[in-house]
Amino acid sequence: MRRFLLIGLALAATTVAACNTGGGTTPPGQFRSTPSPVPTATPVPTATPLAAAVATSVPVAISSSGNAIATPLPAPSGYTSNLTIPIASAPAGTTIAITSSTTIPASLPVLSHHRVIASVRLPKAATGNTAIFFDSLTPSAPITVAGTISASQAFPSGVLTSGTQYYLGFYDSTQPSPAWETIAGPVTTSDGRTLTFSGSTKSFTMQANALYGIAIFSLASPTTTPPPAPQTLAYLGANTSITVVNAAGVVATTLPIPANGLGLDDAGNVYSMAYPPTPAPVGSGSPTPAPLPPTIAKYDAGSTSVATSYTPSNTSGVFLISAGTGAFSTFGAPNAQNGNGSGAVDEVFDVWDAGSTGGAPSRTITEPFTGVYFGIMAHDGTLYTPHLNGDGTFQYDVYAPGASTPTRTISETIVPADQQANFSPNYAAIGPDGTLYVTEYTFLQPDPLAGLYIYKPDGTEAFAPTTSDANGAGPEGVDVDAGGNVYVVNNNAGYQVNNDYAPQDDSLHDIEVFAPGSTTAARHITGSFNAYPIAAASDGTLFISSFTFNNDGVGENETDSIAAGTSTITTISSSGVSGIVLYDGNRETTGKVRVAASRSSASLGHGGGGLAAHRLAIRRRMAAALKR
Repeated sequence: MRRFLLIGLALAATTVAACNTGGGTTPPGQFRSTPSPVPTATPVPTATPLAAAVATSVPVAISSSGNAIATPLPAPSGYTSNLTIPIASAPAGTTIAITSSTTIPASLPVLSHHRVIASVRLPKAATGNTAIFFDSLTPSAPITVAGTISASQAFPSGVLTSGTQYYLGFYDSTQPSPAWETIAGPVTTSDGRTLTFSGSTKSFTMQANALYGIAIFSLASPTTTPPPAPQTLAYLGANTSITVVNAAGVVATTLPIPANGLGLDDAGNVYSMAYPPTPAPVGSGSPTPAPLPPTIAKYDAGSTSVATSYTPSNTSGVFLISAGTGAFSTFGAPNAQNGNGSGAVDEVFDVWDAGSTGGAPSRTITEPFTGVYFGIMAHDGTLYTPHLNGDGTFQYDVYAPGASTPTRTISETIVPADQQANFSPNYAAIGPDGTLYVTEYTFLQPDPLAGLYIYKPDGTEAFAPTTSDANGAGPEGVDVDAGGNVYVVNNNAGYQVNNDYAPQDDSLHDIEVFAPGSTTAARHITGSFNAYPIAAASDGTLFISSFTFNNDGVGENETDSIAAGTSTITTISSSGVSGIVLYDGNRETTGKVRVAASRSSASLGHGGGGLAAHRLAIRRRMAAALKR
């Protein structure tokens, strides 16, 4: 998410250097931002005026392959700032206006309070802290970075002190409650002149014309407690509660929040959609009452009390998808379109923008589709929806944050036009460079269109055949790690069209791993699981859920983790869930949602509601196929 980019481009402001030998280094993946200041008693850092500010506009040079940029950045006399950062995307001619100074630039707020992030676990200073370098920066266009970032700042002699621990503060004016936050550290200097920070980020976009700031500071009383190792927590939503568990199976907490649909934002707030039980008939022979509408609510990080309630226009939504900004959407078919083959099948998206105070949706979007419900929301709130045109061709409509009409479309170009009406995306993920990955499986066999579809930022499309056997393919989930590795879970359970729609068990029990840019699997992970969906942590640790609904009894009803780079499976919950949301960092305080698309459980397709919704999706698809 927005994690180390904060160091990167943010450090672009602090403009730091390619890779000088520095003292300590901050472990990758350990940076998070939470806009909530510590008590006002925190000492105020003071700046030491050593040199004049330097203001300049720096062009962002991107190689033809869109790789990394390694460049020195402006700095006051006697200072040297360098940065190596992987640029995922930026418009041609993009510039960054940077002001570097040993005193705080006028454009930035006073560094009066700083938030100490749990992953750094820095105790409050007893006698104050001192800031020694500032940067402010404003990009002329959106710049997205992802991957490994390295930054180094060189100082004049006498500024740094051997053995002193230094930290990096970050300011993001686009946050709902902007505040200075500690995002990295501690590091020390080994040569008395240089500080070096390094780490990796999933995917983070600096917005055009928005103000960002960096501060390097030290504490008068250095910490004696080393930072804990970063960990990833999985949020598993269920009918009555949310279980928060790490990859080793240790339950951090259980939140008494019902969550048939679940999302998180960058501040750690929880968004939940829950369905109350259907009321019982009022008397003998009475019809069963209609199901009650869902309860949709926001819970502030660490709280189990409803902070905000929302009222959907479509009371039959099944899925909830969210963005790091706090925007979210619920979607599904309206009541009149129950998937039994009568009438058109549409998806209705109720969207609440970031900062919504509750109540009715900010806007409602309806998309025509005749298959498995699908939608994904990017970290910035961009919404991707399916759209089946009247002529049978398929496209994705892309809505920018706040937009009610598509800002662009992504057309399906690989599937022949006369077959696109049968195209059924089920899960999706957005890669570090903005590539959209979509798995397609109709839950009917044979499905000649099943596989992984790859929509690149330059408008080209690629196709990766996924694992199959005599019973066909069945990709049912995809996610991407910080390095761009792609993970696809395969489960070909479904119905056999050529055998009177007889049910078919999953015979694949497989996860494929694709290297960045490859359409051929580099390795497979197999086991006694019938898995969907899949979620990948930044380091490649995987999380899957498995369900025991096969006729042959193979597979467990559980949620598992798989250690990064291995096939080692660890059971972390005795229940399978329809969506898995990952959270990087420590649970003691709010942390960073990994998105991106991010977004594991936000890359929802048919899965919401577990086995029942999976079967409903199959029935919907069967009805649509029989109509044709």
